[in-house]
Amino acid sequence: MTTEKPVVHVKLDYLDALESKKGILEIEKSLVELGEIIGNFNSFRTRELKTKVKLYKSSKDFSNILKNLKRILPEAKVPKILKHHEKERTVARIKKVKQTSDIDFQLQEIQEKLRALSGKK
Repeated sequence: MTTEKPVVHVKLDYLDALESKKGILEIEKSLVELGEIIGNFNSFRTRELKTKVKLYKSSKDFSNILKNLKRILPEAKVPKILKHHEKERTVARIKKVKQTSDIDFQLQEIQEKLRALSGKK
């Protein structure tokens, strides 16, 4: 009960066959190059992940060292005068940030005015 499928033959000119063969070889070449690129990517990705793991371990070790130092070293007692001075610094920083946002706001207003003037022309 085996049914045989009819065999189909296609006749190609010599030039068409040659072009087809060239096309197939070019595709094969591209696939080989693509395989090489993928292999390089995988090796670079593996190296990157190994480096990230090392960095993570180093940062974890560094964090542990800092925690141990904080635990071991005595806490510095800061005089009240210096504490007050530190509070003034933080207030000055906050004012500086507000000034920059004011500058940004002023720049936006100027740009809007320029757009309005250019629209009137």
